[in-house]
Amino acid sequence: MKGVYKPFDKGDYDKFDGPAKDAMRVHLELSGYKVTVPPENYGADLYSELGKLKIYHEVEVSQGWKAAHHPFPQGSVPERKKRLADMHINEPLYFWMLRLDLLRALVFPSFRLRPEYLIEVPNKKIHTGEYFYRIPKRFGKEFDLLCQ
Repeated sequence: MKGVYKPFDKGDYDKFDGPAKDAMRVHLELSGYKVTVPPENYGADLYSELGKLKIYHEVEVSQGWKAAHHPFPQGSVPERKKRLADMHINEPLYFWMLRLDLLRALVFPSFRLRPEYLIEVPNKKIHTGEYFYRIPKRFGKEFDLLCQ
């Protein structure tokens, strides 16, 4: 399914992309992984390695998440991100939603991007036609990021 995609917002990208990748890199390194943040190539934001295991990660700041815990019953992954899951069909890929302060995360494995969770979500930037995977939180994990 191809929905309407919001236009690329360079301001949001410049504000959130680097800090979100840095927060994830620090968390994963403190968790014992070797982390690589490749140059922007429209693929996964970064990958981590532990021995022979290589895991891909896509990171997004959830600008509406300001409360201590994720305030919604589902996580939200834009439909346009499905292309990443398709690129890594035989490799582990995780979708990370970071709280606005970058200290807490909600994460889902890519195999949870299933058709039954795909719904149209009107929002401030796209009033109609943008789709998101609304994955029940019970299929993800919410926790504080390691940051020091």
